[in-house]
Amino acid sequence: MQPSRSSKQSHIYQSAHTSQNSLFLSEETRKLSLSSHSPEELEHEKTAVQCLIPYIEGLAKAIEMVVNFRDDALAAIANVPKLTRLLNPDISSMEHQYDACVILHKLADREASRNSLASYSELTQSLVRLLQTTQDINTQTEASLALRKLCYARPAASAVRASLSVANLVQLLNHPTETILLTALSILHKQMLFFPEEVRPEVRQCGGPIQLASLLTPDKISDPSWLAICTDAIRMTAYEDVETKLILLDCDICEKIVYLLQIFNDKYKLQHALARLVKVLSVSSECKRGFVEAGAVQVLTQHLTSTHNSLVLETLWGLRNMSDHAFHLTDTKELLNLLVPLVSSPVENIAICTVGCLCNLTCQNAVNKATLIELDGVPALCGCLVSFLSRDEVTEPVCSALRNLTHQNDHAALAVQQIHECGVLEQIVSLLHLQSFPSQLPLVKAVAGLVRNIALSRKCRRDLHQLGATGQLLSLFQRATEVYEEATRQRSSILSDASELSYIEGVRVEDLLEILLAALHSMAKHSLARVQIVQASGGTFGCIVHYLYSSSEFLQRAALGLLNEVSVSSEGSRAIEKEGAIPRITDLVHSENPKTATYSASILHRVAVMLKPPEYQRRLSKELRQSLLDSGVLREEAEAEEENEEAVQIPPTPPRLPDVPREPLPHPASRSTLLEIDNSVSPRLNNHVWRSSEELRVLLEGREAPQMI
Repeated sequence: MQPSRSSKQSHIYQSAHTSQNSLFLSEETRKLSLSSHSPEELEHEKTAVQCLIPYIEGLAKAIEMVVNFRDDALAAIANVPKLTRLLNPDISSMEHQYDACVILHKLADREASRNSLASYSELTQSLVRLLQTTQDINTQTEASLALRKLCYARPAASAVRASLSVANLVQLLNHPTETILLTALSILHKQMLFFPEEVRPEVRQCGGPIQLASLLTPDKISDPSWLAICTDAIRMTAYEDVETKLILLDCDICEKIVYLLQIFNDKYKLQHALARLVKVLSVSSECKRGFVEAGAVQVLTQHLTSTHNSLVLETLWGLRNMSDHAFHLTDTKELLNLLVPLVSSPVENIAICTVGCLCNLTCQNAVNKATLIELDGVPALCGCLVSFLSRDEVTEPVCSALRNLTHQNDHAALAVQQIHECGVLEQIVSLLHLQSFPSQLPLVKAVAGLVRNIALSRKCRRDLHQLGATGQLLSLFQRATEVYEEATRQRSSILSDASELSYIEGVRVEDLLEILLAALHSMAKHSLARVQIVQASGGTFGCIVHYLYSSSEFLQRAALGLLNEVSVSSEGSRAIEKEGAIPRITDLVHSENPKTATYSASILHRVAVMLKPPEYQRRLSKELRQSLLDSGVLREEAEAEEENEEAVQIPPTPPRLPDVPREPLPHPASRSTLLEIDNSVSPRLNNHVWRSSEELRVLLEGREAPQMI
């Protein structure tokens, strides 16, 4: 009579070593390190020896665990030959195979013995062969569980590749037996984690992303822990691979992720894995759109209240990445309310992601701008600017967000006032130094746009000039002009509006010149700043006039706006005439663009009033009026054009001349813009269409922060 299966199993297992009952070294050591006596107990101890007794006992236990850990490994090694022989179907019975799998499963469940067994590739390969050939369901189950545990160690995961290819593992993801399916998923996950360069491309080539995406549903995998592993496996296949992201998008990955975020909102590990997957996928513009349409922004908002900082950070990464496609959302009050306190976080990455979200969500969205100002977002952003003044990754989106808040919304004036009250003008001006060119052009562009807005306030304009903002802007303008002219010479022609000018650090030089001219326009409303602009050395004023001849309509209008402000003073009018700008401005009066024509007419009239005799002024007034009528800027009835000219006295401006555009920088109806550079080394650009009377759109594109599970 053969002995029972349990008695055989007990005999084999007892020969291993009794020390298998030992705990993990790292966990027990941590517990012991936390144990200490209270001060009251120490006061009653009489001798130093008695005081050391608890620590001596703890050290003895630690030494005992080290010995047991070593013994566990040695015991496992001693059983390798016997286990390998029992796993061989040619010389072992089915019962012996089952017993060997059970023992191997228990040994692999402990770290010390698992690490030892994993180094024997023949044992792992024998287990794989048994799994492929056995017909016994119990043996198959135990073998798969043992193999799964062994592959937690890198050597075993590598050994499996010799006898079980990635394609085989992907096929097993469709296996009807849950144990086999989960084992294949676990091994595939570990292999992608241990050998990313070799395994991940193989998984993509054999349709792994599609198979994994099909499993990401409670109908296929009900356990949240395994859903987290599946999620992380998908993340690794999609990491830095655009094609895989698009494949997953076609598999409705966005909707599946949002659904899991909703129904498993109390499972931290799964939520963390899903947030990391969102971070990776949301780099793709197509995936961003899919997430926003699926409601990911609203679902992720609830995770910002988590007590786990890691989950908060991963959530912020995803929100930051997709926020440039969520700028149109208006039901974001809860999100903005949670983001404002995070702006003041001492954790740099949290601050970076938060201000990036605020920068994008307030772009071209008057509702979000007003809401953020009401939530005291401006003081929070100013405090963040001071705290991270030396970090471009923070200061750039902060200045962009402040620029958005100070432009085109009902509370823009309040935002400007709060910036002034926070006393950060000095810090803002300090970011406008010439050393920033060209390495920090995205930051320079954001700060110049902010200066352009806050300089519309009389108090801010005065303080900015006293802090040297005018001189800094002039220096940057002169340097940008040199770069622009060099690029023009290299192409051997003046670039047309449709031509692509070289980008420097992700910023189009033409755009930078335009925003610098707009900032100088705002500063020129201050009399001392106006004088400094006119008297600037190095031919700077001549460069401004030179852009009247630019083929770019946007540079023309920006230059005209600045010259219009300068012409308010007699010194400015004389400088304009001295530079020979009058003939070109006269031509621009006939422009089909109303703003260009109005700026030009205003400059000519002011120059005439300042420098020309009354007869010339009268004749010019008539000609300007007729030109504006011909170009459609003025639309009057025919009878009004036949008024008695002798009865009309010379007004301070041409008769019925329309008001000068209130905005220092008129905006085009259609134009491509760019994404501001993010924390990565290489710039990434994004195009979109401008709409009339909208602000410069500066967006922060997402990136895949490299992290291992």
